[in-house]
Amino acid sequence: MAVINGLNFTVTGICRYIVLGSGHFHEPMTSRQCLFTTPWLIIMIIGETYPASMTLVVSLERFFASMLIAAILNVLFNVQTNADRQCGTTSG
Repeated sequence: MAVINGLNFTVTGICRYIVLGSGHFHEPMTSRQCLFTTPWLIIMIIGETYPASMTLVVSLERFFASMLIAAILNVLFNVQTNADRQCGTTSG
């Protein structure tokens, strides 16, 4: 993930340097023109959202894995708590 983010900043810097050197950097453009005519914008979007989305996926996977393990342990050991007992009964 760090490689994609590093590539993002490198390509963006190179492309902006080329456009700045050609004298077209300060020309006004709409957001749609910026999206479809500048190559670094798509790379920036992918480079910044990919690591965040992978972090989200990994955290969801860990959450569901822990819930699955808790459910399996609950079924295997069937631990009876005080809330599960009937009034006036003892454990056993």
